[in-house]
Amino acid sequence: MLKKYNDSSALASMLISSMNAATWVWNIQKGEVSFNARWAEMLGYTLEELQPISIKTWEKLSHPDDYESSSLLLEKVFHREQEFYSIEMRMKHKSGNWVWILDSGKVIEWDEKGAPLIALGTHIDINERKQIEEQSKNNEAFLRQIIENTKDIIYRIDMNGVMTYLSRAWTTLLGHPIEAVLGDSFRPFAHPDDLEKLVHFFEKVKETNHIQDIDYYRLKDRNGNWKVFESSATPIIEQEEVIGYAGIARDITEKKRIEAALIREKDFFEATLMCVGDAVIVTNEQGFIINMNPIAQELTGYSPIEAIGHPLAHIFNVIHQKTKKPHEDIVKFVLSKKKPIQLHHLILINKNGEFIHIDDSAAPIISSKGIIEGIVIVFRNVSEEIARQEQIEYLGYHDQLTNCYNRHYLDENIEHINCVENYPLGIISIDLNNLKLVNDTMGHQKGDYVIQGAASIIRSSLTRGDYLFRMGGDEFLVFVPNTNTQELESMHNFIIDEVKKRCDENCPLTLSFGYEVLYQYDQDLYHGIKKADNRMYEHKRQCKSTLTK
Repeated sequence: MLKKYNDSSALASMLISSMNAATWVWNIQKGEVSFNARWAEMLGYTLEELQPISIKTWEKLSHPDDYESSSLLLEKVFHREQEFYSIEMRMKHKSGNWVWILDSGKVIEWDEKGAPLIALGTHIDINERKQIEEQSKNNEAFLRQIIENTKDIIYRIDMNGVMTYLSRAWTTLLGHPIEAVLGDSFRPFAHPDDLEKLVHFFEKVKETNHIQDIDYYRLKDRNGNWKVFESSATPIIEQEEVIGYAGIARDITEKKRIEAALIREKDFFEATLMCVGDAVIVTNEQGFIINMNPIAQELTGYSPIEAIGHPLAHIFNVIHQKTKKPHEDIVKFVLSKKKPIQLHHLILINKNGEFIHIDDSAAPIISSKGIIEGIVIVFRNVSEEIARQEQIEYLGYHDQLTNCYNRHYLDENIEHINCVENYPLGIISIDLNNLKLVNDTMGHQKGDYVIQGAASIIRSSLTRGDYLFRMGGDEFLVFVPNTNTQELESMHNFIIDEVKKRCDENCPLTLSFGYEVLYQYDQDLYHGIKKADNRMYEHKRQCKSTLTK
């Protein structure tokens, strides 16, 4: 029986170890509690730093809101309303941040009056999972905000054509309340002449198992008017089977009206051309410019005198946004298609050499006899939209306080940094000393000022190609490609000298510094980071030792 108990105890110990869990034992009536080393480690401490330890220690480190919830759960266990106790709660890390842990336990011994005597349990680090959950919620909210505010209709339909999701633009563009049509087929809203075309469109999406486009169909609005749309749709696949379609529908009623007006009312072309809000360029069949509106003149930088009579490529120099390669001859492309086309993700290089992001459409000009007489190009400046998108990406990869790269950028680009072309690769670990003291005595605003000062000093020591990361509240990490220990030592000395120059009562800044050089590409990068960290912490201990003498 003893062997069986010992075996069970050993198994439990192995299980806890494999879970990397902290354990606690609580003498409830005496208020005494013992934790293992892993518990202190989760919070950035050693057990010795937290001595003497009691239940008050746990209470002090617990988030007030979570402590109250935890206490209510414990009362239920103490009154035997439930056997186990488990709660996700926050505890304060040594760095000052709140970290999430899963606290679980139960009472294992009661006194003769039925009062709880001994409870034991575990703490499991779930901080990373909670951060991922929070990021996922933020991303979902951000995506929903984009979808609900776009001017295009975002839709989902099932295999029977029943609409299962519609964005707010459905009501904005067509006037039908979303709640009144969800669960109904799209067919009653489609023009009878376009219905077969739409059904074939979705069948093609299913057959090809790939995104497809439809360039013209009509939907009836609430007032009985027909609006023209173009759409792209992609299959929704579950367990390798298409269960529906998701897509975007764009209202092109106005664009189609303009295109039709160009064909039907050529005599009024000039007036229409000059009133269009987008940039417009018109060429003849040979691709020579015959007209352009003021917006086109503004964006290209060319006046009508400079442009008219010249080939389109003379003033409309466009390249692909990603590849930076020139786009093929647009005139030949439109003439070969013999129908309107959409051109996205292009950059116009204007007369002044400025790069302007544009969205472009081009269509053949067809006479009443069906003869192509030229093309019309309609484009607009989307540089601000692109800049907003790039700003969003920038914020995702940079620390907002210091503009250094953040940990997310390191995770996403570690392979780019750890490439053979960067070796020998220097790794520098830097830590701000006494930041908590600055925050406590001078305020967090002063602490932020000190952090920014440290980032500025470190950045001033870097050369082109170096990577500077802010890894935490007071931690920085630098990667220096193609370097050696002498250069890193010079950087260290430079940083220390700059700190001394700037350090005063307004900026009480000192740094701890550690570095490592990896000379071979097959060396473990994370091991190199750890060695740099260890040397930094040794330097930090030396600094503390010097202060105490």
